Amino acid sequence: MTRKVLVIDDNPADAALVRRLLGKIESPRYQCVHETAWEQGADRAAREDFDCVLLDYCLGELDGVQVLQHLRESGVDMPVIACTGAGSEDVAVQALQAGAQDYLSKARLSAESLHLAISNAMEKVALQRLVNEQREELESFASIASHDLRSPLVHVRAYARLLEEDVTDLSEECRDHLLKIHAAVQRMTELIDGLLDYTRTGRRGTNLEDVDLNEVLSEVLADLATLLKNAGAEASVTPLPVVRGDKVGLRQLFQNLVANAVKYNRSAQPRVEVSGEVDGDQWKLSVVDNGIGIEEQYLTEIFKPLRRLHTQQEFDGCGLGLACAARIVKQHSGKIWAESRVGHGATIHVLLPTLAGATCNCSNRIDAIGSCDADAAIQPPMHASDLPSTSTHPDY
Repeated sequence: MTRKVLVIDDNPADAALVRRLLGKIESPRYQCVHETAWEQGADRAAREDFDCVLLDYCLGELDGVQVLQHLRESGVDMPVIACTGAGSEDVAVQALQAGAQDYLSKARLSAESLHLAISNAMEKVALQRLVNEQREELESFASIASHDLRSPLVHVRAYARLLEEDVTDLSEECRDHLLKIHAAVQRMTELIDGLLDYTRTGRRGTNLEDVDLNEVLSEVLADLATLLKNAGAEASVTPLPVVRGDKVGLRQLFQNLVANAVKYNRSAQPRVEVSGEVDGDQWKLSVVDNGIGIEEQYLTEIFKPLRRLHTQQEFDGCGLGLACAARIVKQHSGKIWAESRVGHGATIHVLLPTLAGATCNCSNRIDAIGSCDADAAIQPPMHASDLPSTSTHPDY
């Protein structure tokens, strides 16, 4: 068996070293193809099948991370290992966040380290492809199942409406039964929608970009304006960071958290506060409410699918909002957990990795109607070092 490796490196001597080191491996054998310019390398990666790409970090006007992003945007999903002449932890983090499977320092290259890195990268990509196939099958099944489950519900709702329209002398008891039928159909529809969203959530996190969470929260609160107004709730947002993530997933995350905070609240004046601070090398984001709270033994249970602590008569919902939130956080290599005392509200904490040089921008306060005070003072961007830090957090 022969493994075909593409080396994209503008230094012929470094490429020759890689070829020589891999030539020492007896099994499997390696065939090295070298391109000095990133454009030719990217074009070749798109046209030919390679088992792995060894990508130099410094390639003229572009760095390896930019080239890697170009490869991913072009649909190249083969294993990529970033290489650089000067080892740097920051460069390694950037390369891995951009989608590289591994990172190697040229100063410490050996036949064994190259072979091991390539083998591991190939295994990671193979496993990821298998996971993606299984997710696609699950999503396809969920879509078909949701369609098949909706069909009888449509008929039930239609026949219930026909009864209401055609039978004029229905008793109050019968009308009450029809209302219960409509409510049950609506709950079942919401449950089907929730399950479909839950299966789709696992596919997110592949389109990574720099996401300003202040913009995300503005959009979320605008979407939830009716819910906030009907509940007489007030939502406020302190300065939030720019994070590396999937914007669609992060928007759903905060929409679920804020909606939950409003929904499970019996206060005369429901309040939701969203804040962010630095916790070591991570952003700690918190959603605080003054709602009913959560009993201690259920603080981890609430993140499991279909786990409801209250009856449908007490609070609406299908038990999938926090489960979807937990999936999104996991997709972003973060953590999520809850702190609460019954009757004293709850706080949902989310940890997300920081970006090098990330900033934290001011967000305006948004009231119960979901309107933003356009005349509010906008503070200048804040850096991570300007924010308060916390030293400990519980593991979820």
